Amino acid sequence: MNSLTKLLFFVLLILNVRAGEIEENDFINRFKQVEDKLLTDELFRPLGHAFYLDFGATINSEVLDLVDEADTVTDLTSATNFLNKYDKTEHILRINARLGTPLPSFTAWGWKVVPDLRLVDANLTGTFGIGTEPITLELLAELVTDPGLKQAILSLGSVPPSGTNIGQYTPLQNSLANIIGASAASALMTELAKENIYVPADNVPNLNLYLKAQAKSGLEINLSKDKWFGHFSLYGLYRADYYKLISSDALVNDKDIIDINDNSRIYLASDLSMGYVWKNYRFSMSFDDLAFAELSDNLTATNGNDLYYDPDPLFRFQASGKYKLSIFHIMPYLGLHKRSGYDLSDGWYFGGNLEGRLWKDRLRSNLRLGMDSEHFTIAPGFRLWFLQLDGNLKLPVSNEVDGKKVSTLYSLALRFMIEV
Repeated sequence: MNSLTKLLFFVLLILNVRAGEIEENDFINRFKQVEDKLLTDELFRPLGHAFYLDFGATINSEVLDLVDEADTVTDLTSATNFLNKYDKTEHILRINARLGTPLPSFTAWGWKVVPDLRLVDANLTGTFGIGTEPITLELLAELVTDPGLKQAILSLGSVPPSGTNIGQYTPLQNSLANIIGASAASALMTELAKENIYVPADNVPNLNLYLKAQAKSGLEINLSKDKWFGHFSLYGLYRADYYKLISSDALVNDKDIIDINDNSRIYLASDLSMGYVWKNYRFSMSFDDLAFAELSDNLTATNGNDLYYDPDPLFRFQASGKYKLSIFHIMPYLGLHKRSGYDLSDGWYFGGNLEGRLWKDRLRSNLRLGMDSEHFTIAPGFRLWFLQLDGNLKLPVSNEVDGKKVSTLYSLALRFMIEV
């Protein structure tokens, strides 16, 4: 076993151990898996050494209908009909914007150094999942992140009656008082009641809602020497998120069903990668979202002063080839990504890109075909020296994941750039 294989094995072992140590909401773990697949698609639109302004959006076919119909719910019957209609489905909406500018390149100790300022890399992602599951104390405990509240919920003898606002449930306050004291328990329950978390009915569809807003700003340095290449980035990472399990009672009684507080934290983080070129092939390994310091936070007490989805490393290994045939470039690829929260078998992908170039490479068009564990991807693109337009259609190849129908996803991205 060579050194690279040993390193790869060690990294995957550490990520799997970390996944076993972290107790997280299953729905948020599913969100990680879906978002990382979208990040894989973004890899095939590299920013390059240029001034750029980039916009993108991803949506599935039913998400706007779902939001519109949720607004028409007026009573328990219409709420139940709405949830039954969309039972066993998941929906996603993602928008992003990026702005950056190049810095002067130079050579040091034989390495070519290409720095860029990534001024803004911001995205907002929302996912909705509707499903039926037994209501247990363990499931209710997942709705909060405060350790004391979790312990108090788990110590209840039975699940509170359906339709109960858990912030107004006296047995829970008594249980919490035994853990953190009567005064602190009263204050925490008052805040919890404002969040309008209702106990769902058993074996009736409920809506899981998770929103994540994120922004990065910092410096990226690309390096190359002979057959070696890689990059390092250092940036500030702002992240805010919101999670809620919405029952039919909540749809009717909670007028501010999405009442988002600024539950956020700012980190100092980095990404890094290393790779090697052999003949027509490139092999690379990367780590993203390496958050190593907390700079500030604005977290709510009922969330236990924590985010639902704290940054944890994303590992990726990718191999690709490149062949030229007349004006065409053919680029097959395969890869694997892993983050805590989903299995290694969920992160594989492969495919190929066919690109035609004219007018001294100032006019390009491409078609990428790819596949992963859930979707077959068709991604056409068109590029001029100042503009790039890319589409992406992800067609399901799996009927269901975790009991929910896999959605068709549509993406569109537009970039303006001035290359240097």
